[in-house]
Amino acid sequence: MSKYNADTVTLIQVMYVINNSLLKLRLKNINKVDLDKNIINVTKTKRNFSENFIPLSTNEIFYGKPMSFDRDNCTSNFIINDIDFFDLIKKEYELNKDLSDIYDKTIFYHYVIKDKQYVIVVRDIDVNKSRKDVYNMHGFKILNNVIDEKISNDSFIRQIDNSKLFFDKGIVKKKIFPVKLPILKSKPSKYKGMANTNIGSFDIETYKDYDGKSKVYALGFTTLDKLKDNIVKIFYLGIDAFTPNELIIKCIDDMLSSKNRDHIYYTHNLGGFDIVFVLHALRTVNSEKGFNYYIIDTKLRDSKVLKCVVRVKTSSGYSKITFIDSYNLLTDNLDNLSKSFGSKVTKGILPYTFIRADTLNYVGNTPAIEHYKLKNKIISLSCYKELYKKDWCLKTETIKYLKRDLLSLLEIMDHFNRYMFIEYNLQITECLTISRLALNIFFKRYLGQNLLPVIKNVSVFSFIKQAYYGGVVEVYRPYGVNLFYYDVNSLYPFASKNPMAGHICEYIESNEPIELSELFGFYFCKIKTQDNYLGLLPVHKNGLIMPNGTWFGYYFSEELKFAKEKGGYEIEVYKGYTFNKVYNVFDKYVDDLYEKKANSIGSSKLINKFILNSLLGRFGLSILKLNTEMLSTDQYAEILATKPVNSAIAISDKDWLVSYNRETSKKITSEHGLDYIKILNQKSYVDIENNHSFDDVAISISAAVTAYARIYMSKIKLEILEKGGEIYYSDTDSIVTNTELSSNLVGKELGKFKVEYLIKKAYFISSKTYCLVLKDEFVTDENKGVIIKSKGVFDNSLKLNDFLKMYLNHEDVKALKSDTINYSEGYVNIGTKEVTLKYDAYTFRTRIFNQKGRRINTKPIQIRLYSSISKSNKDNFNLETIPKTRLKKIKTIIDSVKDTELFKKTFIHKSCNNSGYSYETLEFFGDSILSYYVSKFLFKEYKNYDEGDMSILRSLIVGTQNLAKLSLEIGLNNYLVVNEKLPKETRDKIINNDKTLCDIFEAIIATIYLEKGEDILVKFLILTVFNNSITKDKIEKFYAEFLNSRVTPSSPSTPDLEKNELFQDSRDIVIPLSEKSMNQITFKFEKTKPNENQIASLLDKKNQSILKELVELSTKYDNIISHLNLQNKNDININIINLKSYIENELKLLDFNKKNLFKEIEKINYNIEKLNNLNSELENRLNRIEYILYILIVIPFILLILF
Repeated sequence: MSKYNADTVTLIQVMYVINNSLLKLRLKNINKVDLDKNIINVTKTKRNFSENFIPLSTNEIFYGKPMSFDRDNCTSNFIINDIDFFDLIKKEYELNKDLSDIYDKTIFYHYVIKDKQYVIVVRDIDVNKSRKDVYNMHGFKILNNVIDEKISNDSFIRQIDNSKLFFDKGIVKKKIFPVKLPILKSKPSKYKGMANTNIGSFDIETYKDYDGKSKVYALGFTTLDKLKDNIVKIFYLGIDAFTPNELIIKCIDDMLSSKNRDHIYYTHNLGGFDIVFVLHALRTVNSEKGFNYYIIDTKLRDSKVLKCVVRVKTSSGYSKITFIDSYNLLTDNLDNLSKSFGSKVTKGILPYTFIRADTLNYVGNTPAIEHYKLKNKIISLSCYKELYKKDWCLKTETIKYLKRDLLSLLEIMDHFNRYMFIEYNLQITECLTISRLALNIFFKRYLGQNLLPVIKNVSVFSFIKQAYYGGVVEVYRPYGVNLFYYDVNSLYPFASKNPMAGHICEYIESNEPIELSELFGFYFCKIKTQDNYLGLLPVHKNGLIMPNGTWFGYYFSEELKFAKEKGGYEIEVYKGYTFNKVYNVFDKYVDDLYEKKANSIGSSKLINKFILNSLLGRFGLSILKLNTEMLSTDQYAEILATKPVNSAIAISDKDWLVSYNRETSKKITSEHGLDYIKILNQKSYVDIENNHSFDDVAISISAAVTAYARIYMSKIKLEILEKGGEIYYSDTDSIVTNTELSSNLVGKELGKFKVEYLIKKAYFISSKTYCLVLKDEFVTDENKGVIIKSKGVFDNSLKLNDFLKMYLNHEDVKALKSDTINYSEGYVNIGTKEVTLKYDAYTFRTRIFNQKGRRINTKPIQIRLYSSISKSNKDNFNLETIPKTRLKKIKTIIDSVKDTELFKKTFIHKSCNNSGYSYETLEFFGDSILSYYVSKFLFKEYKNYDEGDMSILRSLIVGTQNLAKLSLEIGLNNYLVVNEKLPKETRDKIINNDKTLCDIFEAIIATIYLEKGEDILVKFLILTVFNNSITKDKIEKFYAEFLNSRVTPSSPSTPDLEKNELFQDSRDIVIPLSEKSMNQITFKFEKTKPNENQIASLLDKKNQSILKELVELSTKYDNIISHLNLQNKNDININIINLKSYIENELKLLDFNKKNLFKEIEKINYNIEKLNNLNSELENRLNRIEYILYILIVIPFILLILF
């Protein structure tokens, strides 16, 4: 007491403060958290994670009133509604031993919210973790095993039913949800006592008549019971029938007769040839009879017929035959198969170009040698001499040839059938493809206890599909000498021996980057590369490229880790699907089949090779594939009115082969005035997840295998470069290099490399288009020392000289390819047509040229697409590039003007002062044209918007980055001509500048109009600016977001829209217009199309003069800079680029204010007074700009003199 100078204590007053540092999180927008209904029960999850049952906090002060209790034995008077909650919990402890260790750490809270009462039972697990259970007042458990883990005073993790949300200051920062996936199961199969013997073969022979169409003149079939005696049934035009359709029907009726029915008839290339004639004939008869006399059931894939069942009703029931395409089971030509299977009957040869309607009964000397071709090449003279005779008969030779084909194919299929039955007790007649056979073998013998997921959840499948890339084909150097061509032994089977994704799956999503090292699965992420020679991650961009730059993409985790480790990639993962690892899934399957292949010959070797290589891709079968059916015209019309149709091919007057999306479209039904809900109720929608056709789809396997394969090939490439070697070409499983691989990489073992060729010299023009001149030890009678490959055309239509022309002379060359099918008229044109091979067709890497302008090397394409999309809205944009089919149509239009003088001027940059021309005049005109079409559309569709809002919407659609992106995607940047005297850095900045790319897009619009007219221009705009990838509703959504964030400018001048973040991200916005609706708003020009000079004369001369002066001035500056040898040269170059951009923006701003400019161009009636005022303003601006330029020019000279 002495310390306080007091004798007694009369009062003690205690003051305390409750530290509620862990505040309650009021997450009022839990219902706005984006959750996928295909992954979780959204309603249940949002209900459980709301505050309705338990507060969003780990601070128990918010849990309500704590109930009285005895910590020693947990007994008290806690009874509500005659329910003793202490006794209830005590019994749960006794039943659950896992809770016994936290028995004495239990606290009860009486929680009241919105007039509802609950009991929250809290059990502390450790200092930062606790378990909660929630009961209602009747003793029923509402929430079970809620686990809270405190991270900091502001953040914690809550887990309910294995779903986790990471809360930080009231915001959901991270989400983890379990994804329940079914497991791959082998289907039980009964032992089969013998192989199916009800098989046969069927074939058709055609001739190409004078009208260029192929027509049937002979066909036949045979069955296995007749094979021993070499008996076939042949039908010949003019003998058995007088028209091709009658001939086909006669043969089909014979096959449906009692002695031949119920057979499976194999036809090689059924879907691409024979079935066209058969379907046409059958449908024609049905049409003539007025009912379906022949009942046809087809199974199709990608518009190709895999199987066709034909039935007719008889007095005893139905008679049936089945056609199956044998090519899908044995994917090689019949001649090679005959040799591999050691067929007793070999394939013959016919003079197809000799056969016509008027030669069907020809008898005489053997037709001339030029009519006999193998693989589009005339046969040798020695072979022809063996064929020659004076009493040669076309009918006899055709029957002999057809008989050989029928017997040979049936012998092969019988051999194959017996082999599969003996080795695996499988019937080939139960499978339509070799991949299905391989899958059945895997399920039957090798799946075992491996738990692999079935991926038929639409969300999971769609996500992983975007991470499923194929093999990469790249040209690095176009020419080389003394090279090694290496192939990998069974690359994909080798890659499959890595860990696979198991059936335990979680979806994870975070606002902040997720640590990559602990992840295994498929993820969406941001990629940023170094300036590497080899790209290590693929991107879909009109094909598969391996670029440098920055982009967002979907990838397999192991490929991301490889790119980060070996390439220095910066990777930020934001969401994806995490799986458990499963090991040794395919090891035994791969090892067994590889050993069988290695230790067998002939047909056994070929069969085991097919089975080994066909399994892994089968798991990637798309569950989103279009449905392809044979429909009547009425059925087709019904589909058109309710579902998106991808393609439709007329089989006859009343029948269609239609590929369409199964899901009923609300948009399409409403456009046709139909009741969407009523249609849904009437039509049964196929639920993919309940469709057992997809019970063996595991795209996670296929995506992982292809990724592992790319990793392996990239490792080898990096090793070659590290040793100082060079790479010239690579395919999915091959590499061409000037360096011999290490001995440990070469051998016969799985995954090792073998030398396919030693090369004297090679020309690599494009992907899968090359010419190899071989060293002597690899020359054979067949290859003659030269290997030529060119995808899509006949290899023998090209010569070594063609590759010299393409490489040395930069010349396009001609080649031959096969022609098309026509279902509706029942013919297949098996002839050839000439196509052009472009010398500069390769665009998957950026070409590097020497001083003579010859391509000598390449480097990865620099990706800038999507780089300005922020993390918060990256998913709101369509990140897909232009589809290949649409891109092909766009390039066709561009090619149609490619040879014109105006096209060349379209891409001349103003830095090329010697040309006396640049693209700016055309850009000015094209900008007006584009502005008109977009304005007209907005006027029609957005009548409620005022002029200012319409201007903003127009800028959304034709913003600089949007048009720049289109320029890149359709390859306009490849045509740009920039002054070669400028430093490389400056040229690159010009070429990659958004403004430049935007300008040349507008310039090409003008060129297409001037050269091809309005109709072609409209098609071009539909394919590029106006397409259906984003709906009108989405445009309105983006516009609404913009309006919410827009700041009204303080000055009356036009705001710089392209600096607004929304417009930076709006480059993917396009308008959904069909060609029909586009035609309704086309601009009506005069009948006489104005030429270039007329357009130029329409523009103000003073404006032209100013532009010319600016070009000359900036060009002089460029030339000065290019000769200055200063350390800060790059900074100066950057300044000039910015200055040019400023000049151009200033000029364009003035043009924007000319509201009626385009209308005045059309009428050729300018308001001179208004233009004079504008030009006066331009002159004032020019004076200021000239002053700035003068300062920038003088300063470097002063610095040069001083230093």
